[in-house]
Amino acid sequence: MYSYNHNKLKYRSHALSLFTDYTLDSLGKKISLTYNHSYNKNISDAYSNSDIYGLVYRNINFTNEGENRYRINNVLIDAELPFSFGKLEAGGAYTQINNNTAITYFDNNKNIDYTQSNQFEYKENTWAAYISFQKDWSKKWSSKFGLRLENTDISSFSPTLNITNTNGYAKLFPTLFVSYNPDEKHSFSVSYSKRLDRPGFYDLNPFRYYTNAYNYISGNPYLLPVYTNSLELSYTLKNNFNFIAYGNYITDGIAYLTELNENNAFVNHPVNNYVQKKVGFIGSYSWKICKWNSLYINADGYYTTLTSKENVQKIQGLGGWFSLRNSIELNKSKTSLVELSYTNYLPSRAQFMDLSTKNQARFGINFKQMFLDRNLVIDLFISDLFRQNITRSEKQYETFYYSQYNDVHNKGMYLSVNYTFGNKKVGGIYRDSKNIDKNRGGK
Repeated sequence: MYSYNHNKLKYRSHALSLFTDYTLDSLGKKISLTYNHSYNKNISDAYSNSDIYGLVYRNINFTNEGENRYRINNVLIDAELPFSFGKLEAGGAYTQINNNTAITYFDNNKNIDYTQSNQFEYKENTWAAYISFQKDWSKKWSSKFGLRLENTDISSFSPTLNITNTNGYAKLFPTLFVSYNPDEKHSFSVSYSKRLDRPGFYDLNPFRYYTNAYNYISGNPYLLPVYTNSLELSYTLKNNFNFIAYGNYITDGIAYLTELNENNAFVNHPVNNYVQKKVGFIGSYSWKICKWNSLYINADGYYTTLTSKENVQKIQGLGGWFSLRNSIELNKSKTSLVELSYTNYLPSRAQFMDLSTKNQARFGINFKQMFLDRNLVIDLFISDLFRQNITRSEKQYETFYYSQYNDVHNKGMYLSVNYTFGNKKVGGIYRDSKNIDKNRGGK
């Protein structure tokens, strides 16, 4: 079988954040109120043509036209209450998400196939409350303790498949941070946290997205969040060398399973399928080689054990990556710069979900030139110069072996021109909107 696929994507979005602070006294006690609204509309147009060779030649082609719209409304209230005995923080949040997806399937004759077309409606409401306490016990010791409660209610409906799903869960998430600074050069800390990562909207939609006549992806409306317990030990030297030893324990990890159905089609669908234990280290170092040249080094190495609930064999072994970034100033006024960057993902076990990946790298060059008192900035970026950014991954099932080769042709050249108007002395206003759910619509 030979397949040709062509996809066109259009993205439209807008976001609004409003905030206000109310100061309670001169000691710094205040209450903050934040409102976030975001809207995204993603339009896709996909065409697939498959030539199937065998005893009888067949040609199958079809078109998918899709539209994904999601709205997020989020209200937060936060209180900062510094006292002589420590700093108390508390707050609450309410998040409302509405996601609607529609896809229209056209057959060989350009007729709508209503059995393959779909609408999917998804609603999610989350209430959250938190409290934390921070205290400096001495000039060298400080700590922070926190607790967060989240309650989520979910409902989804697929009219075409006549599937209705409701779900709800409430969880507590503790955090702990302790730091020790014996002098100006050295700093030590230990931290523990528990968090959840909710599935993306794409992963929740149960409809089938065909890549060719015998391969499709289907979401899962029964997906649960992924939970991660993390423990970190950190050491910093002179603010330019940092070392972190860490351990992660992940439950209900989401992975895509590949299965062969009764029609000999490969089906890919996400499930909460694995538990992962991971220990490793992260190191970073910034080196000022000379006045005009700086080198930044980052590395991550780990050992992991991943156990699947079904089908996939147990995975254990090493993994990691490292990156180098060299920044060079080409003139004394620092208006002409060049930056060389290199990242190498080493052969790794379970670096991404339950996939084992082979070596992957990318090398880039960034030229920056500033004119007119630094108001005009011209950036030229060359990415993946040697075309090394190719994903090769594999997975061993109980009854078959799965491998994937993905070359998205990242090699390219990008030019940007920026001009800054107005008075530079006017300070900008930045506020973290804390609207993390807006990132769940991408795929």
